[in-house]
Amino acid sequence: MKGRRLNLRVGAGITAAVVFVAIAAPMIAPGEGRGGVRLESQLQSPGAGRILGCDENGADLLGRIVLGARVAVLVGVLTVMVSLALGTAIGAMSGYLGGPVDELFMRVVDVLMSFPGVLLAIGIIAVTQSPSYASVVCALSATGWVGYARMARAQAQVLRGREFVLAAEAMGASPMRIVAAHLVPNMLAPLIVQATFGMAGAILAEASLSFLGLGPQDSSSWGALLDQGAQYLAIRWHMAVFPGIALFVTVLGLNLFGDGLRDMLDPKTLR
Repeated sequence: MKGRRLNLRVGAGITAAVVFVAIAAPMIAPGEGRGGVRLESQLQSPGAGRILGCDENGADLLGRIVLGARVAVLVGVLTVMVSLALGTAIGAMSGYLGGPVDELFMRVVDVLMSFPGVLLAIGIIAVTQSPSYASVVCALSATGWVGYARMARAQAQVLRGREFVLAAEAMGASPMRIVAAHLVPNMLAPLIVQATFGMAGAILAEASLSFLGLGPQDSSSWGALLDQGAQYLAIRWHMAVFPGIALFVTVLGLNLFGDGLRDMLDPKTLR
């Protein structure tokens, strides 16, 4: 029990710190990390003046990592919101109605789950030819909703036989109202836990796209910093190591937070 609480506290602390840094990034990021070319400080190693060193353009690496937190949190939150809303609506309706509707939706889910998500995201961005925030979020949400749909469907199949659902049906409530007012509120706990893991996955996927040059342009994405640092890894290790640590700590914090939430909301644990 103490280990579970520790996971929750550590994960919540890391997540809250990353969100705070993302919100306050323009105010706390060193001015020299916001772009521009400074020839005198190119590839500068970590030192007293530059705690984490500088990148190939002479920008303060700490400032770029701080600004990269905003990119990671923004893409992660938007992707989870879109995927959660779409997946919950489709899964809950599919599980409640059953029959041909359920069969159709689940076959679509099976097809999307068998397709590599990152490859599909690359294809969508290549077709749009616009690696903006909107296109990246849409590309990641194209397959991100299927996990929420399967979970919502399973929850709906369990809940549709409960007394409060049967009472709503007897009163003549429409399927849409039953799903929105009775099923979805009672399945939020596992979906919220899934959302924490989904956000970690979205941040990793965005970093992968940015590493390949397909992430949001004109940004300090951690994936783009890793791509830049990989070119100088043999002579300037700090350019790749510090963005990698930021990405690792953020994903670790979200996973610990999700584990803690899952244990806290588990009926067996509560008993």
